[in-house]
Amino acid sequence: MPTYIYEVLHDGKPTGETFEVFQKMADAPLTRDDKGRECRKMITAPRMSHMRDLAGMATTSAYYWCHPSEVSEYQQGIAKHGGDPNVVTKEGDFTFQTAAQKKRTSKAIDRFQREYRDKHAKSA
Repeated sequence: MPTYIYEVLHDGKPTGETFEVFQKMADAPLTRDDKGRECRKMITAPRMSHMRDLAGMATTSAYYWCHPSEVSEYQQGIAKHGGDPNVVTKEGDFTFQTAAQKKRTSKAIDRFQREYRDKHAKSA
């Protein structure tokens, strides 16, 4: 199922707060979040994969990405779990320079994402 990003609205205007929802493509877009606040689905660019995992060639992962507003938090979380925070671009893409960097940092990203989801699920 795809993940969609929604933005919270107040009087029809964005508040800057966003959240993600897993839902079927056939499902109608949400108009209210789980707290009853008005929301709308955001239009975002797709994350495309450029898988060229040969020595020294950059690899952009379609599996990993984050919202541009979360880049700093992701970089700190990845570093905390032993990965290379420089793999996250300011646009929220993840670019790996070597297979070894990808392997080491992917584990850190997975650990951080579990921690991040748990933290945000409890605060919702």
